[in-house]
Amino acid sequence: MFFPQSDLLEVTLGSRGGSRSTSPGPEEGGAGGAWCVRVCLLRLVQFALLLATLATVANFVASALLAAPVPRPRPLLPPVSEDALPHASPATLLDLDDFELLHEAEAACRPARLFFLFLVHSRPDHFLQRQAIRATWGGARDLGEGWATRTVFLLGRGGGGDGNSVAPESSVFDVEGVVAREAARHGDLVVGSFVDHYHNLTYKHVMALRWAARRCSHAIFLVKADDDAFIDVPALRALLGRTFSVPPPRRTLACNALPAGTQPQRSGKWAVSREAYPWVEYPRYCAGLAYLVTPTVADLLARAAQAEVAPRVWVDDVWVTGLLAEALDLRPHYLNLRYSYDHDEVAQWAASARPAAPPPYTFVHLDAARPDWRSTLDTLWSHALTVHTSLVPNATATEPSAAS
Repeated sequence: MFFPQSDLLEVTLGSRGGSRSTSPGPEEGGAGGAWCVRVCLLRLVQFALLLATLATVANFVASALLAAPVPRPRPLLPPVSEDALPHASPATLLDLDDFELLHEAEAACRPARLFFLFLVHSRPDHFLQRQAIRATWGGARDLGEGWATRTVFLLGRGGGGDGNSVAPESSVFDVEGVVAREAARHGDLVVGSFVDHYHNLTYKHVMALRWAARRCSHAIFLVKADDDAFIDVPALRALLGRTFSVPPPRRTLACNALPAGTQPQRSGKWAVSREAYPWVEYPRYCAGLAYLVTPTVADLLARAAQAEVAPRVWVDDVWVTGLLAEALDLRPHYLNLRYSYDHDEVAQWAASARPAAPPPYTFVHLDAARPDWRSTLDTLWSHALTVHTSLVPNATATEPSAAS
């Protein structure tokens, strides 16, 4: 407590044996009363300051607690019974009640012995990426031993330059019109009625899984991939032949699994807000470049997504292969060592590898913005075919013209 210097002197002298009394006499009554008033006012001011300080501290603590990351329970939700998952109407996709397929790859699932169906997520304006895949690993047709493989591309609407499209720079021509002609020409596009935007990736992901599970339920493996991926199809076939029976266990999920503990990005293009995902870390999930599932798992994930058995996050890989897979108690097989995300390393290998050398990785991410991406992709596929000559590529793959 703080005292005026004169008051402190009086208290001190009074405590030394009474050399001066602190009690005012009759002649000191007026001065003593003023002293008491000053002391009382001082105490009130001090008390008010104390209350204000406590209130400030309380507000700070409360704000800190509210802003602090919320530890994520493991698991986030108890496992969900497969029988409890509803089947959605074809006209419903998540919260879209007027969903429809604008183009559908009718012939993709016709082979009776279909080993792989590759589900390649693409943007409407990525004509070059789709053509490159058709001319390389996505153009493979025959795996040998009577097994076939097919590739389809998954898109939303886009290209109108309205600010919601992923391709406003492509609005100099009619992207949707070119996509329609591409679909008619190649028959390998599945196009949904939602706007193709990175915040709508969950629509595309669930559309792909649901379409494949319904149309290609006889396929041995469904392989989700991005359109900047290279996949060594014959090496993957050989790997799975050594690892799984045919058919594999019905709940098979295999991928480059990222361990639980990855923190969400809270800023930038790929930011996830605390309102959308309040926890401090993601569960284990599959990196989005490519992963494999059985049609059964694809159906379970699509139905779990429609039922929203886990909080919906627009980062589709986290939501589908992380939160939903965890709710379904799906445990991935780790293929992590088969993946590469280092374009430079792979490009250097492609430039110096001996002719008969197999690609060093089964799954490779290639940066399509790099000038050497197509040559690197072609070289990787050439090496894959050199090692495995039984594949019959699709020789009819041609590129749609943006001006046609």
